[in-house]
Amino acid sequence: DIINNLSDVIWSASLDDSVLYYVNEACLKLYGYASGSFYADRMLWFKVIHPEDAPRVLANQEVLVRNGFVAHEYRIIMPDGEIKWVLNRVWIIKD
Repeated sequence: DIINNLSDVIWSASLDDSVLYYVNEACLKLYGYASGSFYADRMLWFKVIHPEDAPRVLANQEVLVRNGFVAHEYRIIMPDGEIKWVLNRVWIIKD
């Protein structure tokens, strides 16, 4: 309940195959999509990234694997076409 009431989006996903284990309801406010949309399409998080920023976000996946942490800013495109900047901070948690 605490995580679902945060204003930040919290994800839990597999690094290997992008299987989504959990996403809180803040994704609706940030992305404009309900959490069920991310469960239905495991690549939706990437599909909403602005095309000019997508290569950099993919490159940062390598940094994440190497360092266990990455923080980067990029733009996303909302369902209505609005563009937003997001700060994404990702940690690898093993076992």
